[in-house]
Amino acid sequence: MIISSWNIRGLNDPIKQQEIKGYLVKNKVEVFGLLETRVKITNSAAIIRNFPFYSVLNNYSHHYNGRIWVFLDSRKITLLNSRFHDQLIHLHLLHHFSNQTIFVTMIYGSNDGGDRYRLWEELRSVAGTVTNWIVLGDFNIVRSLEERIGPNPPFLTEIMAFNQCLLDCSLDDAHSFGLEHTWTNKREPTARIWSRLDRVLLNSDWLIQFPITHVQVLPSGISDHSPLLVEVKNGYKVRRQFSYLNCWEDHKDYRDSVTAAWNLPVKGNHIFRLFTKLKNVRSNLVSLHKNHYTGISQKVIVARKELEMSQRMLQASPLDPVLLEHEKELLARYLLLRKTERSFLLQRAKIQDIKFKDAPTSHFFSRIAVRKHQTIIGKILDMNGNTREGIQDTNDAFVEYYTWLLGQRKLTTSLSM
Repeated sequence: MIISSWNIRGLNDPIKQQEIKGYLVKNKVEVFGLLETRVKITNSAAIIRNFPFYSVLNNYSHHYNGRIWVFLDSRKITLLNSRFHDQLIHLHLLHHFSNQTIFVTMIYGSNDGGDRYRLWEELRSVAGTVTNWIVLGDFNIVRSLEERIGPNPPFLTEIMAFNQCLLDCSLDDAHSFGLEHTWTNKREPTARIWSRLDRVLLNSDWLIQFPITHVQVLPSGISDHSPLLVEVKNGYKVRRQFSYLNCWEDHKDYRDSVTAAWNLPVKGNHIFRLFTKLKNVRSNLVSLHKNHYTGISQKVIVARKELEMSQRMLQASPLDPVLLEHEKELLARYLLLRKTERSFLLQRAKIQDIKFKDAPTSHFFSRIAVRKHQTIIGKILDMNGNTREGIQDTNDAFVEYYTWLLGQRKLTTSLSM
């Protein structure tokens, strides 16, 4: 799945129209947001006819200049629903090949801070209705997160105001596969300004559903803005890393499980024996986790319901010794599960701030999804500068590099004198 946005700064020029057609074909773009078109509504139909394989939506109904156009490849995308605003177009789409429904919001934010508050309000309204959500485009906030000062809140504060814990992906991947800045005034060197106005934001649902999501900031070409190209890969199976969880130590079977694995007889040299014993311990801990910690949050919900049911029964018979003992057991079980869940989520999300007292919340799950996304290497530049992608291809690239760096194993023979 390929999604893109580009502030083209005017679409009336036939050369720019040809550039856009070439860009769409070259990158096989399926959902495309074209920003700052500057096309009068009376001229829009003639331009749209140049893109026969795309259905085109625009926001002339909310802005006289039709500031945002969205192109949908009708061969691959079905529009389920849409929502229009003078600073965004929000779409609910069905992707044919993956059979996944997605929510895409194309942004062209006002450069006026007061007007931009209306954008955040609209996004707040949208946020409660979406699952797999990607937001991209020109936010028109000039300074970086660290540099932004003044009466308006910084970009991060503004974005998190309509919080679904959106992750700003436009810079992380840009370091590896593209450019850091997305806009320049294209003046002479002494007056040249560079900035990052265009961004890609993803929510946790998107990262869970599409963990292999790459963002590229491409050269600006004929515009003063760089296009953002989002590539989404389906069908990758990412092997989960083994991580030791502290909550395991509180389980009654923990010590016996570790001891039994460690004491299994192993033959071989010291290093092989150590490696094998650690592998055996890991296997037992994975089994312990699957048997007792998988679906921990759901177990907390069930335990809470059982506790509440017991307490309702106790209200009817407040002195019943059996019910009193049952409530005590259920309360102890519920508190233990809550403690375990909290420890589990805190460690997985790497959250140390004690202010986050309630778990699970969308914040926890978002942080976990973000960390998972950041550990995936789905695309890499090899030692020859070629892009390698996919699990096997990236693995091969690493092997090739370290083979070159460290050299190959050489067999030596001893000569008898």
